[in-house]
Amino acid sequence: MSPQNCQSARNFKSSPLIQGVIIPSAVFAIQQEIDSKYIIVPLALARQLMEYDSTTVTSVEIRLAPGTEYNKIQSKLETLIGDQFDVKNRFQQQALLYRIMKSEKYIPDIDFYHNYCSI
Repeated sequence: MSPQNCQSARNFKSSPLIQGVIIPSAVFAIQQEIDSKYIIVPLALARQLMEYDSTTVTSVEIRLAPGTEYNKIQSKLETLIGDQFDVKNRFQQQALLYRIMKSEKYIPDIDFYHNYCSI
């Protein structure tokens, strides 16, 4: 969707909310807690809704070459930019999701053990 199609306006003077109109083009699900918290929209609409100008940046992602020791790069970045910014790898950004995925692999074993022991 182009920025021209992203309409954002304060329709009512008494409303403190900024409203936008968008037509969904796809739906996907990852995990209920994440699905209920996030929505992906065009950058132009997100900037309008949050009243950011085109020069405001809230995050930067860096893709490293395969085989790069990301821990060393992360440490260097933390040293370089100081403690005024968070430097997180993808596992740290989605810690809850990775913990859930790790623990879910043990659930069939626990269920099997429970069923086996109750026979």
